[in-house]
Amino acid sequence: MKQVVVALTALTLVCFCFGCASKPRIGIYDSRSIAIAYVGSDLRSNIVSQKMAEMKKAEDDNDIAKVSELKKWGAAQQQKLHLQGFGKAPVDDILVKIKDKLPAIAAETNVCMIISKWQIDYKTDSVELVDVTDAMVKLFNPNEKALKSIEQMKKIEPSSEEELLKHRDY
Repeated sequence: MKQVVVALTALTLVCFCFGCASKPRIGIYDSRSIAIAYVGSDLRSNIVSQKMAEMKKAEDDNDIAKVSELKKWGAAQQQKLHLQGFGKAPVDDILVKIKDKLPAIAAETNVCMIISKWQIDYKTDSVELVDVTDAMVKLFNPNEKALKSIEQMKKIEPSSEEELLKHRDY
């Protein structure tokens, strides 16, 4: 949290010094939407296909250790995506796949930085928050089903990690 406050303070100064806007504009996104868009993306599909091919090979080779490793990977990925898609878990591992495109979104929306909306514990009225979720979601080329889920997600609060872990069905 301390790092976020320091970063916000530093960027506020940079924005004023370099003319980002008269009122610093901070881009925010709903991490749940990013996770949902990612799950249906080609980026994710390619990874899963690769892991499934590895699983088939390990099974064909009767490599029990590799099969076990891949099953653990799958379970861990499912849990992480569940926490990201329905809770407030960070999506840093997903954002790294699109980070080279974030400067363009920042420029298009005239924001000085982009952070998760769940990472803001305090802000003054002198900072303007700009929702850049939809622009970030588009980077994953989501299908209609994903877009519908994302729209529905906007209407509900995220679940707590405790609640999500209590109902593990993956």
